[in-house]
Amino acid sequence: MRARISVWLRSTCLGCCVLAGLPAPAQPVPDRDTLLVRQVPSLRVYITLHNDPRRDVAEMMRRCDPFVDVRCYNGHCMDSWLRAGNTFDDLRRELDAAGDEAWIYHNIRGAFFPAEWTRLVNGFYLWNSPLRVHVPWMYYAYQGNPFDATDGPRLRGGDFAYAVPDPGDPTRMIPTRHWEAFREGIDDLRYLGTLEAWIDERPATAQAAAASAWLASLRSRVTPSAEDLEPIEEESPLLVFLARRLDGADYRQIRRQAARHIVELMKSPR
Repeated sequence: MRARISVWLRSTCLGCCVLAGLPAPAQPVPDRDTLLVRQVPSLRVYITLHNDPRRDVAEMMRRCDPFVDVRCYNGHCMDSWLRAGNTFDDLRRELDAAGDEAWIYHNIRGAFFPAEWTRLVNGFYLWNSPLRVHVPWMYYAYQGNPFDATDGPRLRGGDFAYAVPDPGDPTRMIPTRHWEAFREGIDDLRYLGTLEAWIDERPATAQAAAASAWLASLRSRVTPSAEDLEPIEEESPLLVFLARRLDGADYRQIRRQAARHIVELMKSPR
């Protein structure tokens, strides 16, 4: 029986994380599909959830945890959770104790969400947290004119789009600034990840020590205290903080400095 279940699930889900019927906020009791998936240890169970500090989800997560492998957090709620005095180190300890992996979906939700925030989510936000993946909630969702971000429903903040179909030719996708910012954030993350890999490759060198010190300084720069976030009343306070702390010149300087350290490490002795 287990072999037949395994074959069916793999043919259906390609052996990836299974969307197991626990939408945000997660249900406290696993459903039949989740219990079925648990019969195949090689498959993982994925949920989306809100950790909004105004909702007490600790007990719910305690009951769900035996059936969950990947937690995908709502980004706006995650920012509120951080403003309430929690930290990414707290989240890392919680994940380590549960043996779970964390992802995030940070909805762009319309005109109030600038493209720079999309870059930050995919770059420094992921780098400075235990979150492994940013998986957008949707590729696009718009009302009326796809080029008018203000004609969507007020409840959701307007249109939601990384790219939209050309009204004159629906087979042609037109990228938005969010699409370009998504790529820029990934590149920011790649610069920092490449540098960290080279530090691991040459750990005993002076170049590694210098690069590590620079990364520690950068991490401190993009890690707000609770006092930094508490007075920010706008939605997504961490993104507000980071956007105020960094500008275009900073992004370019950070990449150049990371590249310099990478080159120095590549030239250093093994």
